[in-house]
Amino acid sequence: MSDAFDGRLTFNNKVVQLPYINYLQELGTTFLNAYTNSPICCPSRAAMWSGQFVHRTESWNNFKCLEANSTTWMDLLKESGYNTKMIGKLDYTSGSHSVSNRVEAWTRDAELLLSQEGRPVTDLVGNMSTVEIQSIDWENTRKAKQWIRRNSCSDQPFALYLGLNLPHPYKTESLGPTAGGSTFRTSPFWLSKVSSGQITVPKWLPLSDMHPVDYYSTVTKNCSGVFTKEEIIGIRAFYYAMCAETDAMLGEIIASLKETGVLHNTIVIFTADHGELAMEHRQFYKMSMFEGSVHIPLLFMGPDIKSGLKVEQHVSLVDLYPSILNIANIFVPGNLSGFSLLPFMSKAYGFLKHQHSDWIFSEYHGCNANASIYMLRTGQWKYITYSDGQQVPPQLFDLSRDPEELHNVVFKFPDVKTNLDKVLCSILAYPLVSANVHDYNKKAFTSWRNSLGGKYSQVIANLRWHVDWQKDPVANEDTIDHLKGKMSTKEVKSALKSARDAIKNKEYKEALKHCKVVLKIEKNNYNAWVFIGLSATELEQPDQAQMAYKKRWSWSLSSFWLGSSDRNKCYETIKKLFEIYESDKEYLKLAQLWTRHICLKEEDGVDKKELLQLWQQMSKLLTKCLGEGPPNDETQLHLVTAFEKALVLVDPVPGEEHKQASVDLIKCLSKIPQRISQMEEVCETMISLYPTESYPLEILCSHYLSKGVFTDEAMSYFTLLQSKNPDSGLAWLGLGSKAFHDGKYKDAITHLEQGLLKTSATPGWFSLGQAQLKMHRYSTVLHLVPMA
Repeated sequence: MSDAFDGRLTFNNKVVQLPYINYLQELGTTFLNAYTNSPICCPSRAAMWSGQFVHRTESWNNFKCLEANSTTWMDLLKESGYNTKMIGKLDYTSGSHSVSNRVEAWTRDAELLLSQEGRPVTDLVGNMSTVEIQSIDWENTRKAKQWIRRNSCSDQPFALYLGLNLPHPYKTESLGPTAGGSTFRTSPFWLSKVSSGQITVPKWLPLSDMHPVDYYSTVTKNCSGVFTKEEIIGIRAFYYAMCAETDAMLGEIIASLKETGVLHNTIVIFTADHGELAMEHRQFYKMSMFEGSVHIPLLFMGPDIKSGLKVEQHVSLVDLYPSILNIANIFVPGNLSGFSLLPFMSKAYGFLKHQHSDWIFSEYHGCNANASIYMLRTGQWKYITYSDGQQVPPQLFDLSRDPEELHNVVFKFPDVKTNLDKVLCSILAYPLVSANVHDYNKKAFTSWRNSLGGKYSQVIANLRWHVDWQKDPVANEDTIDHLKGKMSTKEVKSALKSARDAIKNKEYKEALKHCKVVLKIEKNNYNAWVFIGLSATELEQPDQAQMAYKKRWSWSLSSFWLGSSDRNKCYETIKKLFEIYESDKEYLKLAQLWTRHICLKEEDGVDKKELLQLWQQMSKLLTKCLGEGPPNDETQLHLVTAFEKALVLVDPVPGEEHKQASVDLIKCLSKIPQRISQMEEVCETMISLYPTESYPLEILCSHYLSKGVFTDEAMSYFTLLQSKNPDSGLAWLGLGSKAFHDGKYKDAITHLEQGLLKTSATPGWFSLGQAQLKMHRYSTVLHLVPMA
């Protein structure tokens, strides 16, 4: 297993020579869409060794991973009589990695925009004779070769794991003892394996257009500054050269297996824990759901493995556990997150139908990202959502059209987003997982801080972020203190008492001063905002009073989302926020709040009738709100959801209330271009349920007329509408437009004129004018121009 190897280099690669990976490709099977289950070292490896998704083992970051006594697939091989050996980088148990790495993860919710890494740099060492750059990896490779020579003659089957550090960037020594790995180091020998003319310069979004989590990652990775084209190409070239060195070590293992005569009956697997962005998306390292970070190599070669096969199926590291046990004919436990890959690649298992899901799942909870991240990859789509799914906007990429992942189409394809989110929710309750990670971070940080005693301020100031930290150490420490609940309780109480006394004495300006002292320590202090609201009102400062009022109720509500059992207070707070958001025309927040309000009611077990009323109230309110201002894609999505939920809950079907709910949903969908196909489906359903109703026919015919669609299916609706209502202008316009397209100009004129008497429509006037021209009635056409 290599570290930080971009899986896309294992196919269609022209940029760097990788002869031994090519050898595996030719004689084995390559999985073209293999992904990590978490784009960072320890959690990724924990998933690989345990066969479990990260949230199931609570492997949250590089410090918190598997416990030492966890059962791995290597343990099961050993129990089954295999001679086992693990050499090199393992990195899957709790307790490893630097203090900086863990503290950055624990404090990420503070959103400190401090550079946590050194700026990515290159370091050319040695000359054309310098081959062994990563000396530890080469030493471990030699150990692995020696072990193979000692054990290849035995009748006992063996399993050898070799973990490499390459092509992970090196530690940047010049930045001090806490520095991370931001140096791409190689020699002229390995650099000569790279075709510089094939290196692409990745496109970057402007910093202002970045997703907020991507922006945070870019800043904390020290990549927000200016990079020349030469710098970017250099970093990428050095990274590819490091991949070539990695490939050479793979070659050493293959050669050793050949020399000892066991290659023909040995399964060789090459993979990585995650990829490397190498300046894609203005980032290096991993810790992201972009392809460079999550796409990994996965190649198998050996007896019964198909040669030259390239598998398109999406797979991930958790699939290695059942696959390896299958290879060894060992019973596979039923509680694993992954699936055996043998049905895809084995000659012996080829007759079996694979059981693999059509998606893979990855998650991230560590440093350099200010929210928990969840990714679902299936078909052409990559769906990424964050935290609880509400606080941070999601992303949706169509990799078939946008392989560079520069265009977030989540609002263009709301149906896709909704469906993929449902799949994601079937895998895990990600809002709850995010809350668990937040609680873990708080407890872990508090324990670490307490262990330092009086040394805390000195230690935290000298971690990887020390350069930026020193610009304002007091403010940075206060920000973290607030987040972790370690505020100066004595000072807060004193300032609040002074503010309360000032209000009693009608000294409102003094009260505001004391409240500002509190907010410097606890910016979300509930009582301080209450006092600010009172004081600002008395001082006739309505804007400040309204802001304080809003913050008070918002933070009051946030405590209930985290599990308060006092539902009455919660609903009172929600009611206040409804008033605020509607008054301020913050319709998206209003929609989100309504949705969560209904979810709470569902948790409380309200009956179907009350639930229906709630969704109906939400749809009426949002319809009114959207009518007052420009439409918002996400708010419209919530509105559609409200109508859909109401429609499902209405009884009986068919029935008057259900009919009206169908009409309401159709009206809503007809105003959203991205939802036209859904509108057509709802119209068709309504036509079948309510055959005497003309409304759905009118909507469909109006849509087809405006789009110039006169297929057999479309015409069946125009004909049906005309049979139900012989005086329908839309029906005659449709029949006339069809006649014109069929070259029956006289019939077209007759039908269109009849239709336009009832319904004035630009497409109808246009078609009538064209038909008159075809009949050489030029003077008539001139009279039609003003009408069209």
